[in-house]
Amino acid sequence: MKRAIVLVLLVVVLAVGSSCKGSPVSPSTSREQPTARLSTAHFQLLADRVDSAALTGIADALEASYSRITSDLRVTNLPAIAVWIWQDSASYYNDMQATFGTSYSHEILRSEVDWGYLRRSNEISLLVPSNAGTASIAQNAVHEFAHVVMMAINPSIPHRPPWLWEAVAVYENGQFVDPTTLPFMRGGCPSLDSLDNDTEHNRGTQIYQVGFLLGEYIVQTWGQDGLVRLIQGTGDVETVFGMTWAAFESGWHAFVRDKYHVPA
Repeated sequence: MKRAIVLVLLVVVLAVGSSCKGSPVSPSTSREQPTARLSTAHFQLLADRVDSAALTGIADALEASYSRITSDLRVTNLPAIAVWIWQDSASYYNDMQATFGTSYSHEILRSEVDWGYLRRSNEISLLVPSNAGTASIAQNAVHEFAHVVMMAINPSIPHRPPWLWEAVAVYENGQFVDPTTLPFMRGGCPSLDSLDNDTEHNRGTQIYQVGFLLGEYIVQTWGQDGLVRLIQGTGDVETVFGMTWAAFESGWHAFVRDKYHVPA
């Protein structure tokens, strides 16, 4: 069974959903315009009212992760990456509307999952709520940067399939969650289909909680080069690894069961 989910939207527009899902909203017409505030070796940060301490924290986290993630994913010569940073949520969603012709928002911003997306293949957009912790903001920035690196490998990769798109970013960002603490894991690992459906249709967060385990399984079984080949192959494990989807999924379940002692 071929699992690569073919989406009809343009790749760059698809990237809106990388970490920001919800129902379309109609933003107001007013919009703050970020200005260049800080440049580093690989990033240019543009911000509205975000304070300098938050900017420095984001810049430091991005630069600290740059060499490791590009090396892991075998990418060289990335162009400079623009990071649009918003404290004002209305302006954040208004810019999304102006950029893509639609805007997706939650009634309540539940977590850092809702705080970022790819504005372009080499542009990150981040929402930095005034009450957000520095660590969460920095972690979210690095997660989105991992998506940028994935697109340098395969421009058609966003959400194809959703589990891989998010699992690689979660893994490369070190977003490990102990599976023994997750109530939904008491019945065993979710299927890849259910992860995709949860991400695409239910605005769920399960892939962010188990994505590290998927990345870990792939890397420990096929190495970093295997992870890169799977990105290049748009998640087609039958072609890339020469195995059925059922075998890949059962192998992941067994890996989690054996290493973390949770039901498979």
